[in-house]
Amino acid sequence: MSSLTKEIYDHGINTPSGENPTNAVAAAISNHSMPSVFILSPINRPLLLLFLTSRNPVEVMMFWLLIFGLAVGYRAMAYARHRLETRYWNPPGFRGSPGNQSFFFSPSLVVQRLDWSRDLKRAGMEFLTQVIGYLLMLIAMSFVVPWFFAIVLGLATAEFFFARLTAV
Repeated sequence: MSSLTKEIYDHGINTPSGENPTNAVAAAISNHSMPSVFILSPINRPLLLLFLTSRNPVEVMMFWLLIFGLAVGYRAMAYARHRLETRYWNPPGFRGSPGNQSFFFSPSLVVQRLDWSRDLKRAGMEFLTQVIGYLLMLIAMSFVVPWFFAIVLGLATAEFFFARLTAV
């Protein structure tokens, strides 16, 4: 009896009547659909959804460019959010000299009035940034090597480009 089967048997996990616990463990393991090793060929592998399956090298390249663009877009959204925060959405209390106002004694700085147009745009950008980030994470977890490198190269390219813009 294997150690996993023995552990299941010792903890009182019951299998259906008459079924060998070893068969139940093997069946549970075989139903696991997520790959645990890197897959070199993305042909006939779905990209997040079953209808997004690459069937030939041209579709693989299209998916690669889509993922690369998604990674660049993720970093572009983060840069745009940062730029809007520092340039346009900066609270009025912070625009002057920091020595002129006391943060703790000024109620306008502690609780600011809601600016719905600014806050809805901010929330929308944050939502889109997080959705793109989680999509990239799910694509990377598919363990398909070309898609993994599309993410890495897209993020690296965007980081190089947007880091230079941030420094200016």
